[in-house]
Amino acid sequence: MTLSLEQLFEFICLKLAEITKRSKGWVQIEKRLFDALKELGEKQGYSVYMKGVGEGEYLVDLCWYFEKEPMRKWMELACEIEWSSQAPQDIIDDMEKLTDIKANLKLGISSPKVKDKNTIRTKVASIIRDHAIKIPNEQYVIVYVIYQPYVKEEERFNILGYSYDTLGNEILLGEKKVAWAYFLPNKSSRVK
Repeated sequence: MTLSLEQLFEFICLKLAEITKRSKGWVQIEKRLFDALKELGEKQGYSVYMKGVGEGEYLVDLCWYFEKEPMRKWMELACEIEWSSQAPQDIIDDMEKLTDIKANLKLGISSPKVKDKNTIRTKVASIIRDHAIKIPNEQYVIVYVIYQPYVKEEERFNILGYSYDTLGNEILLGEKKVAWAYFLPNKSSRVK
């Protein structure tokens, strides 16, 4: 993959900022984020399998595959997005699925409640660290899109990105606050 982990996180932040300008709910946000990740994968030269499109998902919600020959292929990126539930165990289950997949990069995106974020982060790090089977250079990017209903609309979403190595060591990739711009007062300027 030619993108760095930081660039991937920045891409997700930029796309989420754009997507929230024209999305009415979580289902639309998820669909548009999948579409953006699919397009990015194809631009990088990968075949992309995605939930709800073409042949559909393969093992995970979205993955980038490199296919050199019919019998020589590997998964470069495996992605799980958990929007449907903010329950910590549901988020952890999706992140745990990533540890079972053989892929060079594993991307998990979820929307935990503010009060559960640190518990989930700690659990995700321990799942990665304690998993018995690892690809030597596999990396994880975990993105938390935290909806904050009691802050000003311009900072309603706090997007936090972390990278993890196979030992579960966590590094903050960045933090960005964005509005759910569709609901801002000046709707005339939103993208359609």
